[in-house]
Amino acid sequence: MTPKKIRVFEIGKSTAGVGEYLRWLAAGLDKTQFALTFACMSEGGDALAAKLAQIEGVTAFSIPMNRYKIAPLSDLRALLRLRREIRRGNFDLIHAHASKPGFMARLAAIGTGIPAIYSPHCFAFHAGAHSLAARGIAFFERGAARWLTSKIIAVAHAEVVLAQRYRVGSTEQFITIHSGIDTAPFDIPVQKAAARDDLNIPPDVPLVGAVGRMSRQKNPLLFVQAAALIHARLPQAHFIWVGDGPLMTAAKSLAVESGLTKILHFPGKRNDIPALLGALDSSALPSDWEAFPLTILEAMAARLPVVATDVMGIPEIVIPGKTGLLVPPNDAPALANAIIQLLANPNHAKIMGECGRQHVESAFSRQQMIRSIAEAYQRTVA
Repeated sequence: MTPKKIRVFEIGKSTAGVGEYLRWLAAGLDKTQFALTFACMSEGGDALAAKLAQIEGVTAFSIPMNRYKIAPLSDLRALLRLRREIRRGNFDLIHAHASKPGFMARLAAIGTGIPAIYSPHCFAFHAGAHSLAARGIAFFERGAARWLTSKIIAVAHAEVVLAQRYRVGSTEQFITIHSGIDTAPFDIPVQKAAARDDLNIPPDVPLVGAVGRMSRQKNPLLFVQAAALIHARLPQAHFIWVGDGPLMTAAKSLAVESGLTKILHFPGKRNDIPALLGALDSSALPSDWEAFPLTILEAMAARLPVVATDVMGIPEIVIPGKTGLLVPPNDAPALANAIIQLLANPNHAKIMGECGRQHVESAFSRQQMIRSIAEAYQRTVA
């Protein structure tokens, strides 16, 4: 007799890393074992649901939700819609993703007896949150973990430590499953000179890049400050930040004030990240907080040495002195000195890049991640 499929209801926001995570689950989970339904919430939900629904064995639809603030009327409509879908779907398991949709999903499941797994994808009471807001969010997360949640999947052990600090969840509830990436796109040969020519960057200069949303979390202004310090010592070096966001204007203005307009480039958001990474000599991530940033895994998959801030889950990726260097957060001189150290020792930097690629393949593959999630689903339902 054919084994019964586990019917899973995946609920999460549709943007940024969480949206990507939902795509990975839709594509990677074995459809002979799981029947998958996705509720794509927040802006971009219609587009994400349409993409997911094209995958065989996947059902997907969107539910409008404002992910930035509490909106009583629209939130109530979304909650009631989730409640109807949960009761209609006859699910075996709910997997709720991100803070607001994660809380709403677990609230909607009250009284159904369906076990719920929660993936915060970086708790909202992280280091960048206002202390009063962090305590308020932690209060609700604490109650939801105690009464509404079977398991909590953390993308890094640092998430577990943060949750314990705020007394959210019990030790037995947590499972750490590091996010993983597909390294195949980073094996496509890149013509370095051509990639740089497309960016109006000379082919023979040192090039340091960062990839990420230009937001307070990623701290692009620190990257500009470090670029100015490096430029004073290595005037031939160029820099590039790939991405857009609310701090784009401020970063560009600081670059102008610092006299960096000819060597600091802002191409905006791009969809050809593997090719862009292939044009770099090293990668940097100056974030103030991170759960488990995929941009570092991508840089390492592209065989680049990494300089990143020593915050939350980043030390679980970067092995100092072997795959890259770690620096204190919000410290422009330290960031600049670490980057100069890599640029001044290109042979050692290349060895670091190769070690980084091996590290990603052995510890952070997409297949490992999907396999661990599938096992978590099976254990929770059982």
